[in-house]
Amino acid sequence: MLTPNQIQHFEEKGWLGPLDIFTSSEVESVKKCIETNSSIKEVEGQPMMMLYNNVLNLNTSRDLHLFHQPIAEMFKNNKIVRVLNQLGGDNLLLWNSNVFCKMPGEGEIKWHQVYDSYDPSAYDPQKPALLYPNTEDIINIGSSVPNMLN
Repeated sequence: MLTPNQIQHFEEKGWLGPLDIFTSSEVESVKKCIETNSSIKEVEGQPMMMLYNNVLNLNTSRDLHLFHQPIAEMFKNNKIVRVLNQLGGDNLLLWNSNVFCKMPGEGEIKWHQVYDSYDPSAYDPQKPALLYPNTEDIINIGSSVPNMLN
């Protein structure tokens, strides 16, 4: 469970971690799945891990939880669900996932946040973008998305 300080940190800064919720043995099946379904390719002169989607027969880092059982099980694990419930409430839906690998020698990956749904004129590439705009809820997780499971 998250402490009040961790929740406050998330609300103020827009991120939380690292979380010590899984043991090495608990993530071993995820590690094996990624190792089995990935390859290293050169992209624009840099090594990059390509992850294979066995259903669509293509390389993609997106939505692997839909196609690989160990990844789906990790996201359904009560340890992570309880943490997410503390931050976003009880009615959550995993809409998208993205797995990427930082390759050896790749250098720093700066803090970032996907800004697809934000006003492009409000985006300043010189400013860290971890905080949600004041006009949004702390977490806006598909409140307008219909429940497709019923």
